[in-house]
Amino acid sequence: MHLAVEPSILYFGTPVVLISTVNEDGTTNVAPMSSAWWLGWNCMLGLGGMAHTGVNLRRERECVLNLPSVSEVGAVNRLAKLTGADPVPEWKQSVGYRHEKDKCGVAGLTCSESELVRAQRVDQCPIQLEAVLERCHEFGHRPDKAPGAIAYEVRIVRAHVNPSVLGRAREPYRSGQVAAAHDEFLPVLWAERRGTRVDAGGNFGGDVQASCADVAVSWRQVNSGRGARRGR
Repeated sequence: MHLAVEPSILYFGTPVVLISTVNEDGTTNVAPMSSAWWLGWNCMLGLGGMAHTGVNLRRERECVLNLPSVSEVGAVNRLAKLTGADPVPEWKQSVGYRHEKDKCGVAGLTCSESELVRAQRVDQCPIQLEAVLERCHEFGHRPDKAPGAIAYEVRIVRAHVNPSVLGRAREPYRSGQVAAAHDEFLPVLWAERRGTRVDAGGNFGGDVQASCADVAVSWRQVNSGRGARRGR
């Protein structure tokens, strides 16, 4: 039997992405997000209409999509309530965001130069995808309110992958499949744990960010049947 329900958000779990973009002064901004999906070498990203990352992406028309593993859960959490916007928008202040220029430094991450775009790559992420913006449009049309998000289609122009996540192939760096099961990467999974809504990759609009590793482990257990607690 099925029930007709009306949850506040329809969100069934996607990988966390750390998006690197270039600020107006040429410095690097890194922000966690989780509305991303790929088809071929193109990717669709969903960001809030006023997001600082989106402002950078529309201006520079390029970015890097860095996919963290469960080992980077702490760094993602440390980035969750930081923004590159200065001044901080009122709505972000109201939910606890603060401005931070050196977000990577605070999160304990380091960056390296990319090959085809100006945005830098996050060294600790096993997958780093240099991308250019193809098009964007408003997203979230409803009869009762205006859209509050923007959908971005980006095209991957260079993929950097740690050999540990490449499958076995005769030409692994040309035709190899990325073989790591999705439980190796950090998912965002809405859950009810201890009566509190949590989000596996930081806050991203959730109520708390403390149970990130627990939810990531729950995702691993559901999908792999194993009880390993890597990433704690």
